Amino acid sequence: MALLAVTSQCVLLVSGTADILRALGLWLGGMPPEITRAPFASDTFSGLWQRFCHPLRKRFGIFAGMALFLATMLLANGMRAGAMSWVALHLTLPALERLRGGRSLVPSFVPLPLRAVFVILVFFLSSLLLISGGMVDAWNQWQLMFGLGVTNSFTLLLDARLSTDWPLCILWLSVFSALMLTGLRRFGSRHRWTALAGGGALGLAALIAGPPLNDWPALSAQQALVSRVKYEIFSEGGSRVVAGAEGWLYDAAELDRSTRSDTPEGFAAAMLALQERLAKKSATLLVVPVPGKLALHPEPVLPAKYAAPLQPHGLRAILERLRAAGAQVIDPAQTLWDTRRRRDSYFRRDSHWTPETMKETALIVAKHIRRHWPRLANDETPLINATIIEREHAGDLALRLAHGNAEWFEPEHATLLAIKGLDSSRDSPVLLAGGDLLRVYDDPALSFGNSDGIPQSAGFAQQLSALLARPLDVADEAELLADTTRVSEKQLVIWLLHAWRL
Repeated sequence: MALLAVTSQCVLLVSGTADILRALGLWLGGMPPEITRAPFASDTFSGLWQRFCHPLRKRFGIFAGMALFLATMLLANGMRAGAMSWVALHLTLPALERLRGGRSLVPSFVPLPLRAVFVILVFFLSSLLLISGGMVDAWNQWQLMFGLGVTNSFTLLLDARLSTDWPLCILWLSVFSALMLTGLRRFGSRHRWTALAGGGALGLAALIAGPPLNDWPALSAQQALVSRVKYEIFSEGGSRVVAGAEGWLYDAAELDRSTRSDTPEGFAAAMLALQERLAKKSATLLVVPVPGKLALHPEPVLPAKYAAPLQPHGLRAILERLRAAGAQVIDPAQTLWDTRRRRDSYFRRDSHWTPETMKETALIVAKHIRRHWPRLANDETPLINATIIEREHAGDLALRLAHGNAEWFEPEHATLLAIKGLDSSRDSPVLLAGGDLLRVYDDPALSFGNSDGIPQSAGFAQQLSALLARPLDVADEAELLADTTRVSEKQLVIWLLHAWRL
């Protein structure tokens, strides 16, 4: 049903645009008033697209019209690999028919109705490419659709993501504007301008709010307006932010990872190569996959009762591969899942974990290190300076959705513990590496930072250093993979990252 909705959206976007262009041409006296009929009653893909692109076909030819509409669909889907595959497919099929003299790709002994059904099925099934990551992703989803697998969290989450109200609203705006504009002559001179104004307003609304223009950086004002309407009225996010219930926002990249039936290659291969290098130096890689926001708080996206974190598909197999290669893995998912009942593990409108979740994870890692590598920790607490600081922030996801308009959202509050006296040291035998999870609450440019540009010393590195009572060597992921000399000098390398990035 979700795929049928996507296909209908695609068909109406194409044919509805053609109707509006034809209606405008009729009003201006520049195009023939013929109305496309029976858009799917064709046994060839060329015939299908001739119906879609009728006004442009008369003036520019079928392939020029197809190119324009296919380019629109490509822009609407953000130049993704799946959308590019969809465009390539629907440019190739009519070209193959032209090589056959305009005949259908199905043999002529097949009855005409069955040839038309073949065209419909190909168009219907290929629409999945528009919302997939590419051919491999689409193939896995086709198998899921027509296989005998049971319903699970992956299938339900995919349906919930595809079945939204916003595209349907845009489609109806396009349909109503087309109906009003095509009926201009029937309104008569008295009401013609009323119909033109109403149809033009609806058409303009559909144009402004439609996906082809929604991702153009130059149209920041239009983007902000559309995002506000989508979020306030339809509870919808944008191309990079997914809106859940009760004001929860999620990084679209995390949902992309969680709504794929295959297991895309993240950092797992790089970790295996790093562990191989460390093993030659009698060192160890310690991987800390932190469960993402969706894993610990899935209810706002897919309402249900969950007994465990909603981890990405294939994560367990990846962690087992790392363990088999000799790396150690600390998976704090179940512990954080149990404690989320007392407090939220993530902010509602920010992609980062809360300071309490960060401290709890640091405590888990510190206990593991003291148990397995006691020589890497000290028993005497060094002289440090601890300060409590208060910060407020609208949330990085909120700012991304609102295109920088922080006043749209009430700020969320964070109480941080800044620790001075255990600064990063290149001489430390322990290297701690990671991305934004590691740098948040320390980097002033990230969420809950400050305006003076001074590091806050309240991040994960400072918390773990205090628990181990020793300085750590801290690096980002790019340095970890590039600086082999630095890594070879360490006894323990800790890699902190979101589990969905594996």
